[in-house]
Amino acid sequence: VGTGLGLIGLLAVQLLRAQGCRVLGIDFDSTKCELARSFGAEVVDLPALVVGPPDEWGPLDDALAELEHFHWLVFSSGNGVEAVEQRLKRLGSCLAHRPKSLKLAAVGRKTAAQLEALGAPADFIPPAFVADSLLEHFPASGWGLRLLLPRVQSGGRTLLAEAFADAGARVVEVAAYESRCPAALPE
Repeated sequence: VGTGLGLIGLLAVQLLRAQGCRVLGIDFDSTKCELARSFGAEVVDLPALVVGPPDEWGPLDDALAELEHFHWLVFSSGNGVEAVEQRLKRLGSCLAHRPKSLKLAAVGRKTAAQLEALGAPADFIPPAFVADSLLEHFPASGWGLRLLLPRVQSGGRTLLAEAFADAGARVVEVAAYESRCPAALPE
């Protein structure tokens, strides 16, 4: 029997193993995979997405070269944090040594924790870890602000960019990474 390894899936693993079934657990969260193994499941570590570079770095590099002209750098994912930090290092800088006038916003605990680990704690984290909450509680009026939003190249929501632009902000949205389905399933 195959199952995902969320709460229900982990319960199913235990119940099915108690009935003598062979259980194949599939998830991308290593903690859940280890827990399922401890319950007797065979686990396939199946990445849902593979994160890689965008088709071209030029737009992101150009925006990062002008960081002193932005008021806010808004991260909606940890992938964006990783990509920006990587590109800043290639330019001889890092988020911890960004221009003093540039504030950081992070959607989500993990995104904020990544910034903290880099020595660049977020200046704003919304109370709920979704883009809608960031918009609702953002600490500044959008009018006249210049915001940089590094994001996934294709797919993803454009809600943040559209809402900030509607509020009068000048928004620069750039591809910082791309996410794709894995090329092949693990053996």
